[in-house]
Amino acid sequence: MAFQIRYPNFYQNFPNFINPIAVLSDTNTIPVINELFTHQFGNPHRDYRSNVGLNKTPNQTLNDLKQMLITDGAPVQTLSFMNNNGSGGHAILSYKIKKDPISSNIFYAYVYDNAYPDSNNARIVFNTAANGGNGSWSYSNWTGWGGNKWIYLRDPVSNYLTNPTINIARGQQSPFILDGNLLQICPSINASTIIKDESGNITGYFNGIIHTDIQNSSPLVVDNGSETPPYGYELPFDNYSLVTNNFTNDTMKVFFFTGNKTFAYKRAGAIQSQTDRFYFDGGISTANPDQESKTINFVSIINETTQEKFFAIRSFELTQNDSVKIENPDSNKLKLVSYGTAKDYDIEISFATETGIGRFGNFNVPLSANTSHTFIPNWTDLTNSQLVVLVDLGNNGNVDDTLYLNNTVGVENGGNLLTPVEYNLAQNYPNPFNPTTTIRYSIPKQSLVSLKVYDILGREIVTLINEEKPAGKYEVKFNAAGLSSGIYFYTINAGSFVETKKMILMK
Repeated sequence: MAFQIRYPNFYQNFPNFINPIAVLSDTNTIPVINELFTHQFGNPHRDYRSNVGLNKTPNQTLNDLKQMLITDGAPVQTLSFMNNNGSGGHAILSYKIKKDPISSNIFYAYVYDNAYPDSNNARIVFNTAANGGNGSWSYSNWTGWGGNKWIYLRDPVSNYLTNPTINIARGQQSPFILDGNLLQICPSINASTIIKDESGNITGYFNGIIHTDIQNSSPLVVDNGSETPPYGYELPFDNYSLVTNNFTNDTMKVFFFTGNKTFAYKRAGAIQSQTDRFYFDGGISTANPDQESKTINFVSIINETTQEKFFAIRSFELTQNDSVKIENPDSNKLKLVSYGTAKDYDIEISFATETGIGRFGNFNVPLSANTSHTFIPNWTDLTNSQLVVLVDLGNNGNVDDTLYLNNTVGVENGGNLLTPVEYNLAQNYPNPFNPTTTIRYSIPKQSLVSLKVYDILGREIVTLINEEKPAGKYEVKFNAAGLSSGIYFYTINAGSFVETKKMILMK
């Protein structure tokens, strides 16, 4: 997930790849690997920050500073703070404290701030009489950031440098596993976020300000001095609703981490006027309140000591008022619960162990309206066995049918490449449509692909695709806003494969 989501935007010097395991080590790749590994393996200050640091009052932090500076041989601790009136965080070093000669309530903590390396006598001002005797702070280099909270000394780095040997992987707990009593929600930072517990308390980021009203919740902020929203939120494990809107980027992503499970949601085409709604209760569900249809992707990952199990639901179309949920009935299964119109989707399942990997995929799996699918993989031979799917029509808890899906993906180079094994042109969705629809196709090898739309008289309306494409699965949007209602046809030419399907524009 780190490579798929972060690699294209954050690590532009990292070479292109089909599977990251095939990338050779060099001066471009090693720093990226190290950064991702150390962050995911440790994130060492997180527990202290959430459970101790952010709960300190300014006066407590002032006393901690005094103690550090008067103690011979005390380990150096970084002074961290967050913007009380907006977003962002920063970390600096304090080297001296002086009391104001006139006001006994005022103390000055002199600091070195790498954001202002030439600033002489930079200092944070503590007022011990403010905030009912709990104190307040302000800092002239970061105007408006001060307040009554969110300034603390980090635990010493030396805590994490003692005997830094990493144990061998065998028998080692997965680095991704969190405390089962914790939940981390990490939405896109390019949106407003409102997380609400069942008592109506709110944590999140909206109107340009971080909010932490849910008890024992804390924002996850990078202390780099930039005024950016939190990259996530840590909360006690419980049921929560999540609303995201005011998108400033067309790609929307949300990650949920708890225990040994990860859930992820992603969609493209987000616009500012839209809203995405979620609910977490051990699984995640999402609903579409907007008029526009949304094509979404879901991921569920289960990290175990000896293996990682991966489920992905892709190209799942949510029309207005549709909702869908994914959950793990146990550590071997995934359940997909749909409330709304009939649709189809793609399923991918994989696992990785120290001794091997397995992959399974199937495209355009049909799903009836208001129906659940429970996937039961054969983990002992995932690649070469059928996938059992229990079908619950009406979502009433009964098994009404069973599907047996064949693996329709190719596995090459020892499992490094996942591709379709045949050409395919899917029926457009929705159909009938007004005025936009999605056309999906797959190709098993690199081919010159042409995809064109014709009217009922055979006249070409538009060329949607006319270029060389590598093996894979694709989708393209067709907008018929300028056309009249009626029957149209779309034709694909790829290699020796030619197929035509009918679609209906109904205005």
